[in-house]
Amino acid sequence: MRKTLNLDDKLVADATALPPAAQPIRAATRHPRQSMKAFFFPSGARLRWSLGSLTLCGLLTLVVHTRLAAQDPPGAASPQPAPVFRTGTTAVLLDIVVRDKRGRPVRDLRQDEITVLEDGVAREVKAFRLVEGASADAGVSAAPAGVVQPDPLRRITLVSLVFDHLGQNARKLAQKAALDYLKKPLPTGQWVAVFSLDNRLHMRHDFTRDTAALSAAVDRSTTTASREDAVPLPGASRELAEPVRFGQPSGGVAANPATAGQDAVAEAMREMQQRMQTLASGIEMSQRGHATFYPLMALAKAQAGLEGRKAILFFSEGLQVPSSVEEAFKATISEANRANVSVYTIDARGLDTGRDLAAAGAALDKAGRVSQQAMAKRGAGGTSMDEVQNDELVVSSLKSNTQSVLRELAESTGGVLIANTNDLGRGLDRVTSDLASYYEIAYAPKSGEADGSFRKIEVKVARKGIDVTSRSGYFALPASDAAPLLPYELPLLAAAAATPPPHALDFQAGAFRFHETPRGRQFTLITEVPVASLAVEEDKKAKQYHLRFTVMALVKDASGTVVERLSNSYPLEGPLEKLPQLQRGNVIFKRQLWLRPGRYTVTTVVRDQQADKTSVRQLPLRVFPESPGIDISTVAVVKRVDKASDQPDAVEDPFRDGPMRIAPSLATPISKAANSQISAFVVLYPDKAMTEAPNLTIEFAQGSTVIGRSTPTLAAPDADGRITCVATFPADGFVPGTYELRAIARQGASQDETRTTFAIVQ
Repeated sequence: MRKTLNLDDKLVADATALPPAAQPIRAATRHPRQSMKAFFFPSGARLRWSLGSLTLCGLLTLVVHTRLAAQDPPGAASPQPAPVFRTGTTAVLLDIVVRDKRGRPVRDLRQDEITVLEDGVAREVKAFRLVEGASADAGVSAAPAGVVQPDPLRRITLVSLVFDHLGQNARKLAQKAALDYLKKPLPTGQWVAVFSLDNRLHMRHDFTRDTAALSAAVDRSTTTASREDAVPLPGASRELAEPVRFGQPSGGVAANPATAGQDAVAEAMREMQQRMQTLASGIEMSQRGHATFYPLMALAKAQAGLEGRKAILFFSEGLQVPSSVEEAFKATISEANRANVSVYTIDARGLDTGRDLAAAGAALDKAGRVSQQAMAKRGAGGTSMDEVQNDELVVSSLKSNTQSVLRELAESTGGVLIANTNDLGRGLDRVTSDLASYYEIAYAPKSGEADGSFRKIEVKVARKGIDVTSRSGYFALPASDAAPLLPYELPLLAAAAATPPPHALDFQAGAFRFHETPRGRQFTLITEVPVASLAVEEDKKAKQYHLRFTVMALVKDASGTVVERLSNSYPLEGPLEKLPQLQRGNVIFKRQLWLRPGRYTVTTVVRDQQADKTSVRQLPLRVFPESPGIDISTVAVVKRVDKASDQPDAVEDPFRDGPMRIAPSLATPISKAANSQISAFVVLYPDKAMTEAPNLTIEFAQGSTVIGRSTPTLAAPDADGRITCVATFPADGFVPGTYELRAIARQGASQDETRTTFAIVQ
């Protein structure tokens, strides 16, 4: 059985535990320690409240938590819009490498010997030519007679050396191969950059022809002791202190011009570098579980606007593609092909490739058993160390990789796999040869419409004894200057633009505001999709169920410009006998978001791919400029408190506090029969410039009448200046009905307030 693993989006239980077969699963646990104090009501009635043992946190402003479920009108599902986007594409450009049986480049191929098929249909070849790169120390005029050479920008060759997270042995082999590659003079027009991957993408050195600087960057990339000095591209990307200088070695010494039109080349590459950093900064939210493919996707897309031959040399110990990242893997291949980037994969294990799926299978089996044990307890009892470390176990299983994905990634993008040898440098000689001699083909695609479909490409040669290396195909997607567009996002974008917005299935969404940061005010977007509302494919013979759905959050500013696009695809499958349990739970999509002051609209789209049904909901957000005084987060009614993994989050989650993680309620009525307590979560951010101590007042109201009020004793701010408060109240003090929960923070003369509503049912 395939296990669906996603390290950021958790499949969690509500009142009933989910089956262990529907991975990923996190056990639901209750908060263990409570300290009771008095909660006084004006009527004389008496409830008690408590501060949970979560540490108390700090700094934000008022936001009202809006529940979207009640805003949708009842009625039949709206017809689904047909997503059709015009691409304006008039030709598809291919770089192909042609070799004879001995592996030698073939330089006399004619256009009439070439047939290009797209989806099995022969296409008209608009242009065909051989492009020959000059030798490393030759001038531009040294091109072979009769070969038509492109302009200087087409003569550029970009090579990105990307080092995956490697073991000690693999680091040594990768380091030697890369240094051997750089010892040889770079061919005319070739520019090289160095990157490393360690949960996120780091730039070790930007594109340059300075081999000494590049060699030093390779040393840093393959030495664990210096990992911290890399420049992270995704996420909180650094502001460059000075412009990136392409074509200049370290120390500011000008490099010798290598091509004609050097100024145009440098300017184009500066623009490409800016695009790369902009694109990479937008993908941090999706990196966990996709820590390889999203950076490669960003690297490829950033180079799309630059003409010339482009290659990524990816040093890895192998990859595995669980179903949760299949879309990202396919999109990476497509994005590389659309950008005309070839990926050459290098298995840095060398001859030590005896490791196969056994290690990964054992780790995944253990993860499954741990999840089964956790879910069987239904939140009761203590939590074992295995349960706490289960996320880490899943991560380690994904690192027990194979060679097959490396081969597919390379061969699908017009590259090759270099593997099963300790002399990786010899394999890199093939890369040098491929980049120096290739055919450029332009053909007319079957359609200029971006319908999101995959278009398979085949190149056939009439001559016998010929080996052709080409690309496998591409997804027909509209051009985008934002983060790479994934194929499954196309129908979601179409639904988000539909009028009226479709509503074919139920889900809940909310936005929780936290403190101001250098990146803007932080919000946590959460979407809960009830599994019961999704269509299920039941395989009676295999006794398996299959679900597949997608979620997207589009954030637009007041002008309608999309400032963030966050999404994920969820393939779920497991034993058919566990389906009833699964359908009593929700799937949670959670992303962090940072916004500058202004008005925004969050459009959340959920699509059931199995049934081809879609629902859209919108939530207005307003971000106020930061002002002096105390700040407070959105107050949230707590649905559940989970054990968090020992692994640090790739992105700060404000709902996490030490070993615990809060699961906020999104307008779900609270049952008194199923919940003996009602808890509220809020974060205070005292103004560090003020000497007065902060205080917090919690109120419950029905209509305009305050029925209860209390002022809890707050702990001291933590190291980040936050005060986290989890207040718990006995449910038997509330009669069924709708309540408003208010949290009022004061410090000196400053005050901030946040409120939300919730319902109590019997």
